[in-house]
Amino acid sequence: RGWVWPMLGVGFCGGFTTFSAVVHEGVLLMRDKQVGLASAYLTVSFVGGALVALLAGTLAVHLARRGRERA
Repeated sequence: RGWVWPMLGVGFCGGFTTFSAVVHEGVLLMRDKQVGLASAYLTVSFVGGALVALLAGTLAVHLARRGRERA
């Protein structure tokens, strides 16, 4: 139980740094007048990230149910 809060804290702070890096790259692309590339990069990053999170959550639920059935 002692590892839960530190793990959540690291994940929460890590999410901020990742988000900041993605947005920063998007801003740099727009500053270089590569608006199409910036739009594609940001869309793929955020939509792709959401899809991967959904897939990981679905897989975790499936594996948890499967584990309960075997127990």
